[in-house]
Amino acid sequence: MHARWRPRCYERVDKLVRRWSGSPDNRFPFSSQNDDVMIYEFYEAARDENRYVYNFVGVLDEVSGRKQLDLSIIIDQVTPAGDSLLHVAAEFGRKETAELIACFFPKLLYKGNIKGDTPLDVAARANNEVMEAILLTFENINTSHLITSENKFGNTPLHEAVVSKNLDGVNILLKAHDDVALARYWNNAYPNKSPMYLAVLTGDLEILHFLLQIPFSSNLTISNCRGNSPLHAAILERKPARIGYLEGVSILLNKSTLTAFQKNSEGNLPVHLACEGGHVQVVKKLLEVKCPWLDVRLWLNNNGQNMLHIAARNGEKNVVKYLLKTPKIIHDETMNERDVNGDTPLHLASRKLCLDSAPSLTRQED
Repeated sequence: MHARWRPRCYERVDKLVRRWSGSPDNRFPFSSQNDDVMIYEFYEAARDENRYVYNFVGVLDEVSGRKQLDLSIIIDQVTPAGDSLLHVAAEFGRKETAELIACFFPKLLYKGNIKGDTPLDVAARANNEVMEAILLTFENINTSHLITSENKFGNTPLHEAVVSKNLDGVNILLKAHDDVALARYWNNAYPNKSPMYLAVLTGDLEILHFLLQIPFSSNLTISNCRGNSPLHAAILERKPARIGYLEGVSILLNKSTLTAFQKNSEGNLPVHLACEGGHVQVVKKLLEVKCPWLDVRLWLNNNGQNMLHIAARNGEKNVVKYLLKTPKIIHDETMNERDVNGDTPLHLASRKLCLDSAPSLTRQED
């Protein structure tokens, strides 16, 4: 719709606001806990694709006059799900209506619904034009606060855009970030899954590549999710429709080789997970990492187990065979190394009845 709608609609809504001299100040974040249920006519007007912003303003004018309701009371009404009119406009992609509401009632930008979603969270899932209207139209809005606010699941709008595989939305949000928000994005203490971790889980390579373009020092590790790095996630994902082990591993290693030496909450390095899952090509890729920690005898989990321990214990004979042919492996020491319980790889293979792994290990077992 052409921008001609703005002067007419803005003037009309301004008159509606001024009609009631007792209207509270709508510039501040929403704080009321006693929300009235939204009049359904307003809900229909905010969502109906056949009703342009002129019609939305007309419904506001007609119903407020008929019911003698202050516009500030109307604007505070919510659906049974706790959605404000701005949530509704955001969900259904009504850009002009969303802009109008946000301009006159910016406190609704901060209002969460029952799930803690702000209108920006809702728009981030699919409606990029509404996001741009919220983030770019109003210079007086603290966009960093809006972008980093979390819903009741601990997700920010950026998380929601990544989960929804909304690449354009991710781009919009990252451009709106400032340095403080970017620091929060990479923060290892982040309590939930980072956007990058989620990009790995969803298998969206475009978004993952895009996130990796964010300035990030190669001497830092990539943020954990409750003890698991994105590299752990890439290896653990076994569904072909997802990111694919090797490609995801390669992308993340190119960003930070130190990621290969992050342990998860169980004390396993990414290479241990690859051995456990029988991912020979991933094991190969991890062994090719150029880093100070070249001596693979030091690549132990918290139980003192090396790669052969893990592969033998799980009966991954192809991984065992590959490791025994790899020049980086000092075969005698690796095969005979004992974990914290005193077990060698052969002990573990025998105990778990992983007999397929045993013949390769018996050649040099004590």
